[in-house]
Amino acid sequence: RLNIARWDVGSKLTLHVDDLGYVTDNHLPTLVYLNDDYEGGELSFATHDVTIKPKIGDLVIFPGNMHYAHEVKEVLSGTRYTVPVWFTIP
Repeated sequence: RLNIARWDVGSKLTLHVDDLGYVTDNHLPTLVYLNDDYEGGELSFATHDVTIKPKIGDLVIFPGNMHYAHEVKEVLSGTRYTVPVWFTIP
């Protein structure tokens, strides 16, 4: 079952790691972007000095470990929709 994450104006997520409680590097956070008609809501990786604003239909995959701490910047207008999925590698 997949869930759609709705990010309304004012929504944000502070710097964190999607480690799912694992101590290994065997998981991949994945985001599918369902729209791009909003302002703010960028995905930012502070330790890599990278901030991205994906377009509708983009897929973002990254390692869910301490080297990829990230945040979602505040949504300033509109509504941001994503499908978050976490894959584990046996």
